[in-house]
Order: sequence, then C-alpha cells, then structure tokens
Amino acid sequence: AEVPHLTAPPSADEPPLLKYQRLGGSVPGILASDTATCLGVHSNFLVLGTGSGALHVLDRNGNESRRFAPHSAAVNGVSIDVSGERVGSCSQDGTVVLSNLLSGASSIQWSPRPVLAISLLEPDSTGHRAAATGGLAGQLVLSTRGWFGSRDVVLHAGEGPVTAVACAGSLVAWANDEGVKVFDTGHHRRVSYVDRGRGAPPPDLFRCQLQWSSPAELLIGWADTIKVGAVRLRDGAKYLEVLAVLQLDFYVCGLTAVVLRPDPSGETAGAQDILALAYVPEAAGEDGSPPDIAPAAPRPELRLLSRQNKEFLSDSLPISGFENLRPTAYALAAAPMDFLPPAALFGGATGDGKPRGGTDAEASLRLPAAVAPAIRSPVESAAKAACTGRQDGNPPGAPPSIPTSSGAWPPSPPAAPAVSFVGYVLAPRDIVVARSLGPDDRISWLLSRNSFDQALFLAVRHRAALTRHSPLGVAEAYARAVLAGTHGGAGLASELHPDLDSEELRPDLDSKLRPDLGSALHPDLDSGAGREKTGAREPTPPPRAAGPPLPPPPRISPA
Repeated sequence: AEVPHLTAPPSADEPPLLKYQRLGGSVPGILASDTATCLGVHSNFLVLGTGSGALHVLDRNGNESRRFAPHSAAVNGVSIDVSGERVGSCSQDGTVVLSNLLSGASSIQWSPRPVLAISLLEPDSTGHRAAATGGLAGQLVLSTRGWFGSRDVVLHAGEGPVTAVACAGSLVAWANDEGVKVFDTGHHRRVSYVDRGRGAPPPDLFRCQLQWSSPAELLIGWADTIKVGAVRLRDGAKYLEVLAVLQLDFYVCGLTAVVLRPDPSGETAGAQDILALAYVPEAAGEDGSPPDIAPAAPRPELRLLSRQNKEFLSDSLPISGFENLRPTAYALAAAPMDFLPPAALFGGATGDGKPRGGTDAEASLRLPAAVAPAIRSPVESAAKAACTGRQDGNPPGAPPSIPTSSGAWPPSPPAAPAVSFVGYVLAPRDIVVARSLGPDDRISWLLSRNSFDQALFLAVRHRAALTRHSPLGVAEAYARAVLAGTHGGAGLASELHPDLDSEELRPDLDSKLRPDLGSALHPDLDSGAGREKTGAREPTPPPRAAGPPLPPPPRISPA
C-alpha cells in the first residue's frame, strides 16, 4: 500500500524526491508472528533477520524464496557479499554463521558473548574470504577462510563493546565506546581514529551508524552528529581526514549516501547528499540542557542533507507501532552503490599524496560515471542549442519539444539521476520502501499540474522505460485539456488545429482533432503504429494540385 506523505509537499515547481510503499509479499505474514531485527540488501534480493533467529531470503517485492534458522536467538546483523553467493549473520546467542546460498553449505563459530555486528570483506587476490565481527566481548575479530582452513585474528580489544562494523575493499571500520577506528587489512596497519566527542550521549542509547559511500569516504552517524571522513594517501600510507561535521537537531538511526538531485553547480553528474533516518526528540529545555527522548515516541523521518548541512527533504513515515519504539529499534538499509576501483580514486597520486586530475577532496568525493542525469539541465540544453542551432537544445535529428502558447520553447523537465535509489526503513513490525521517482512517476506529477509540454518531452525521451504512460497517451491528455478549456485557451487550441477557434464546430472537435493529433503535437507521434493503438483513422491524402498535362511518352521507332 502507498504510504502518504505526512509533511508539507514540495514546492509546486519541484516534484517529490522519494515515494514510499510498504514492503508486501511474504513480509506481513512473517512479521505477524515474528519481529524484524536487521536487513541485508543486495541488488537482486534481500535477507531479513528476525527475533527468532531465522533468516528469510526475499525478492525485491518481499516474496520469500528460502528460509533457514541458523541461530537460536535474535539475529543482530546480516551482511551479503558482492556476488550474492555468501551471507554472513551474527546473533545474540554468540554465533556467527557464514552461509553459501548456492551450495547450501555453512560454517559456524561461537563467541562467549553476543555478537552485534558483521561485515564481509571482498575476496583478496589469493581467494581468501574474510568476515569482520564484533560484539559485547569487546573484540574486533577478522575471520579468514581459505583452502588451508580458517584463521581468526583479534585486530582490536579492550575499549568496550564493538557495536558497528563496515568494510570497503581492504578497509575495516568499527565503533566502540571510545570512537571509530579504521584498519587496512591489505597492509596490516591502523589507518585512523575518530573520537566519539565530549558530551556525547551514552553509546548504548544511540547505536553508531557506519556507511562507506565509496572506498575513499566514510560516513559516521552517532547520536546527533554526522561526520564525513575521506581516506588520503601520504607517503604510500592511508589515513582518514574528517572533512565535515554536521550538527543535527535529531538522532541518527541510519544513513546512506544518495544521488537524488541534479548538481546545481554542474561540476558532477548529481548532487552527492546524505539520506538520514531521523528520530526527532523533544525540544531542549529553557536552561539549554540537551533534549530528552519524548515519553510518546515521535514518527521517524527521512532527512536529505547536503554536506554543508542544508536540508532538502523531510518526510515523516507512519511506521506501525512507532509510539513505543526507541532509536535503536530502527534501521535504514540500502543497496551499496557501485564503487569506483581504488585506483581510480588514489591512482596517479603525485608526490604529495594528492591524486592527479583534481584536488584530493574532489577525488575522494567522486562517484561512478553511471550516476548521471537522465534529463539535460536547462543550462546544458542552452549550450547544446548554441552548438546545434536547435531552439530546443536537442541534437540534430531528435524530435523537438512542442512550443507553448506564447511561442517559447518549454524548459526541460527537472533533472533526475539515471540510477534509481531504493532504501528500506526497518522497524520491528514494519518495513517501508523509499524509492526515487522514475520517468512514469515524474510524468504523472507533471500531468497533475497540467505541464503537458514537459510531460511529453519526458515521454518521448524515456519511451522504452515507460510502463504506465506513453507519448500518445500524454498527447491525448493534452488534447482533452485543450478541449475542456482547462489549458491554454483558444490561442493554444488554434495552434493544435485551425478549426478549434470556431464555437459552432466545438461539438465535433474530437473527430477533427484525433486524425492529426500525433503530428500536431509531436512528429514522433505521427506513425501508423500509434494510430492503430488509439483507433485513429489514417488521414485522407490531399488531392493533387491542378497543373499542366503531362507530355505523352516518346515514341521509339523500330530498328
């Protein structure tokens, strides 16, 4: 079921950035008798961990394809490798299980205390596969499996429970009571340490959130603070530099890096923002004391923040049973973005450790080239027009945008990333899916605001990807609005058909308009296939103009 927005809608000139829907399929039945505790997200499937110790393998629509119960107590963490072959899970019963989804084989190891976090590393050049785990025992353990058996190495211990673990390439980041540390397993050396900060709330009340947005950037969310750290190179050694500290008015229950907006500066393919799952506490006291958690828990919210702490989205989510939930009950899970290889970020470094082709900050924030706007911005369209001589900025041979009633070419629709985002907000009895808007959604939004010119531009541009709309369907909606007098008036009507200004002809306008509807609105719509689809008849070809008679054919004399 669609989940409605509970906050004020965006401005009339901008479509919403996300849409929401509850995860269906087998999930409602699972959560009717069990509770969701963690969720692993792969590009092709999901793995849901529950309070009973079971793991449910689901497709992206929530339909269960497999179930197994490797633990006897609640599952605290799930991690899926890049190939989708292995799944690692850890539990309150102290067990860590590595399962092969293809062969069905599994291995198990025990800890005397509950294990709270797990993250799988990518296989190294020798084929060894490793998993980093941590828990109440206060140890970060690196477990390696290879051809000659397994080996467990304690990388760190003695600073309190390990509550979060995240891996990217050969780098392992983990959080304990003191702060966040990063270790390079490839060179077997510590990379950096980021302290928790003075005056921070108790670590057991707000779980630290770790997310690698790229192999060179680590997002750290802890209580009411987000820190952005970039991995640098100095004399061949890596270190972590904190680039930004975002002080927030909410507690972070989850975070991930997203590209949902076009970059206003035009320097990158899309704005690289931070999507945070927010738990908003009650306001601070008059004496300036820190706010306490409200007795009646608030609804969780999704906040979209720039790295300069500017907010672009604030959506409240109607999670089932939110009144009794605390920050640690929520989680935000998303499929990891396709990382650039480390060589693309660190390669070609100069002697001072800065990569060539830009500053080190620019290199550390670079995203895959696949993340690109699906629609050109107005600035780029203007540049294209200057080069191609086309008013609408389209390349030669491309169909033009339709003009408005004033004769001006319509602006390009709001840009959107080509790579869609799907995130999952997890609560004990509910899972809400947040998706970025696709072409169909953006066309529906434009049609609801009678922006038919931009909707038709999008429909033609993304014809192959559309499932609910078509260019001809948008054109028909355009014509119906003109006939009803709700869009454009007589001036625009006369542009579509010369007879539309005649009041006595309005009763049979539809029969006059439909044969020429496609060619009047857009050249691509004037096709036999389009007419067959709408039932429009082929227009009668005009009679040949009168002219001088053709000369008789020449006579050929016999040889």
